[in-house]
Amino acid sequence: MSIEFCRFRKIAPFAIETSLLVPSFSSRGDVDLTYLFELTSPYISKAVLLSAYDIHHSHINERSIYVSDVVFIDSGGYEARNVDDLGVGFSSHYQPKPWSLERYREVLDRIRPLAQVVLVSYDYKTFYPLPDQIHLAGDLFRRHAEFASDFLCKPRSPDDPVIDFGELVANTDAVKQFSVLGLTEKELGNSILGRCRHLLRLRSALSNGGLEIPIHIFGCLEPDLIAAYFLCGADIFDGLSWSRYSFNGGLPIYHRVGALVRDELEERDLEVLFKHWISNLEALDTLNDSMVRYCDTRSFADLAACCSNPDKVLSLIRKAGLEIGG
Repeated sequence: MSIEFCRFRKIAPFAIETSLLVPSFSSRGDVDLTYLFELTSPYISKAVLLSAYDIHHSHINERSIYVSDVVFIDSGGYEARNVDDLGVGFSSHYQPKPWSLERYREVLDRIRPLAQVVLVSYDYKTFYPLPDQIHLAGDLFRRHAEFASDFLCKPRSPDDPVIDFGELVANTDAVKQFSVLGLTEKELGNSILGRCRHLLRLRSALSNGGLEIPIHIFGCLEPDLIAAYFLCGADIFDGLSWSRYSFNGGLPIYHRVGALVRDELEERDLEVLFKHWISNLEALDTLNDSMVRYCDTRSFADLAACCSNPDKVLSLIRKAGLEIGG
């Protein structure tokens, strides 16, 4: 297909314009969350994603959460589960603290409109058919109509870890009540190519129904993957990669390798970490600006400059069925 899926979209009821790259903070990271947030939040101005779980358990000072123009409040499902996080490549033996829908509601009741706040629907441990997911999310969001709503669509069964896109496409009209449609990267498909194809199918269905709702990919903040999913119709991306890895020409590598590549051989580890965090945030801002320019120019060169493997990105989306100019 030759349709352009990248365009400016807005997060209602605000005038927040996408594309939007969102650094995330979580107590499941490798660095003390309180320390990380205190050091780096002054360098974040556009958007940030924080977990209500971490607010509730005082890993983040509740009075300090309004650090950017847009603040996403996640429901804490990632922090509340003790399953291994495959994204970090090792077992952390993580032990979560108590968490529930009631605790999430308590946090949301204390949120104030000191920024443009986007609330994420509750990530239940129980699996529900999509109509039930939509109903439960609607009940939650109606209590907080002054904020934007980010509906996190989940698989309907533990037997299939991927979202049922046939069901989602058939119910696109039902999601128009929400400001944003969210999907986790790992539940978007079981391969990178499959995820791109699912995004193209979903964005096509939304566009055919006259819906320009932004699509939010949770757990993806790697530049090359962002570029690919963006070209296939996604608009908002968040993740922890900016704090876990060092971006080297758009490629995430381990911090110690990054120190070697950058000739930071005699600098203390904590100094290296801080430099990499700030450099990564700057790289994300640069990529975000490039994505905005692409919506104007339709020139892939605007994205290629921020990718480590632009030819691979272009080849991927073409295999997915999308043709764009080089």
